[in-house]
Amino acid sequence: MIVYCDTSFLVSWFHEADSNHKAAVQLAEKWDSQDFVLCQIHQIELPASVRAAVHRTDSPLAPHIARGVINRRSS
Repeated sequence: MIVYCDTSFLVSWFHEADSNHKAAVQLAEKWDSQDFVLCQIHQIELPASVRAAVHRTDSPLAPHIARGVINRRSS
């Protein structure tokens, strides 16, 4: 089985203060690196989605959190 992550999962996984961070980490640990795929589409989609979330009128993502998620994706 190959697992492709959605953007909300990646935000929770990369942002340690997210309420779903612990659950995301636990889910990610269930898969080995051949099954858990972060592809080029994620590299494009994640920063764009996070930047858009900063400008939401309902529950916007704080800019410092957005920067942290975007910068951490490559680590």
